[in-house]
Amino acid sequence: MDDTEVEIDMSETDQENISDNNSLDYKLCHQAGYLPVPLRSVPPEGLADLEVYLFNGRSYHLYRSTDIHFGQKDYQRLMGSGVEFVYVSVKDHQVYYRTIEESIEKIVSDADTQLERKTEILYSTSMELANQILLKPPGRNEIDRTAKMAHVTVQLIMQDQNAFSRLFEISNHDFYTATHLVNVCSSAISLANKIGLGDQQVLNKLGTGAMLHDIGKIFIPSELLNAPGKLTNAQHAQLRSHVELGRAHLSEVSDLPPEAMAIVAEHHERMDGSGYPNGLKGEQISAMGRLGGIVDTFDAMTSVRPYREHTFSVEDALQLLEDQAQEKFDKEIVKAFNKLMQQALNVDNNNSKKIGETSVQPSSPDFNWIETDNYTGRRHLRYHFRLRAMLRKIQRVKDNLRVGPAEKIIVHNISCSGIGLLNPKPLKLNENIMISIAGNDSEQQTNLTAVVIRCVDHADGWFTIGTKFHQQQSDSLIDKIRNITPASGFSADIR
Repeated sequence: MDDTEVEIDMSETDQENISDNNSLDYKLCHQAGYLPVPLRSVPPEGLADLEVYLFNGRSYHLYRSTDIHFGQKDYQRLMGSGVEFVYVSVKDHQVYYRTIEESIEKIVSDADTQLERKTEILYSTSMELANQILLKPPGRNEIDRTAKMAHVTVQLIMQDQNAFSRLFEISNHDFYTATHLVNVCSSAISLANKIGLGDQQVLNKLGTGAMLHDIGKIFIPSELLNAPGKLTNAQHAQLRSHVELGRAHLSEVSDLPPEAMAIVAEHHERMDGSGYPNGLKGEQISAMGRLGGIVDTFDAMTSVRPYREHTFSVEDALQLLEDQAQEKFDKEIVKAFNKLMQQALNVDNNNSKKIGETSVQPSSPDFNWIETDNYTGRRHLRYHFRLRAMLRKIQRVKDNLRVGPAEKIIVHNISCSGIGLLNPKPLKLNENIMISIAGNDSEQQTNLTAVVIRCVDHADGWFTIGTKFHQQQSDSLIDKIRNITPASGFSADIR
């Protein structure tokens, strides 16, 4: 698709619902331009060197500049007025995240802060730290900070049974190594807890190792990490060296416990001896290494990779792990991981599920089904997968509808009422868009019109966009979209 105008295939109802975008009160989401600071969890001095903004529900207003430092009196005045969050500009994100990192344990422990906000702050702060430790080989200080972040992740997961579900929902499955480190950390901790490892000290060590498991990729050229197509034997050997390079570096600069080092050294080992770097078999691989290998493989399969056209859906990735459990993975840990993901996605395997006053009959017990809850307010089956698509912005100019140039996006969930997207750019709330999804083989593409209702920046290069269809889509159309098959020969290229 190019920049020329295209005919918009939509119903009369959709056309009537397209607003004149020029008349809308545009505002970016909180995270797209400003970062939320939980006021009672961050010491006032942590905001002294930042521009502090207040949000009135429509726009952001400067409250304190760097010339008039934010202080204790400001803190008391705002708290007394019932203000829960202040905001700082994304341009100050490095100072902001270091302030939040120093206060993260207090934030997570605060009983008055909603789980949704806790997970967003923990995830984005973990992402910032992961980006920092990937800039250069980490020293003892960075490793200690990583251990603290893992400890706080353990705290949150242990104190709230819904924490992993929320962390998984806001995670972006893209090709950034930083995102992968954060995702594997939370998944490994949750899975270990699921199989009965309730000792928080052990979970802290496990989480630290998971956050650092791919640190050896710092020493691998980025052009090799992201090389399209199949690698040569020499390239494979160089890529696989990241395990030993990471283990050696961490051993030199730190004294990480065996539980942490096991994930770093063994996450590519396989039960049948086909893994690397040492070709360990069965019980030769530690429990931590076996667990790490499963969550590492799952996140890699469901992540967007620049060297392949497609990704696995959550359901297909879990199925592949189960299929390969006979040979490559620990069967019992795979079984526990399946159950963990079912819980994370709020799956109910019964034939029906009561949602408010409505009984919904899933056609099959898919892992993809998410039930409604107070957090999302969903009332329809929602399916998770990764599918490339095109997006065009729609404007009504007088009585005519015009669309902008096509932009590449990724569809990552869909229901009859809306569609979730990953986009490298933010979208404005209330913005009307058209999503074009190509069908199998020569099938005509599907064009869906929707309005943007949510935009979240996770500070890793992608924005999570939530949209609502102008009119509810049919179950048959949703099935058609979610069953679009990858190109032939698609396989799990896990690097």
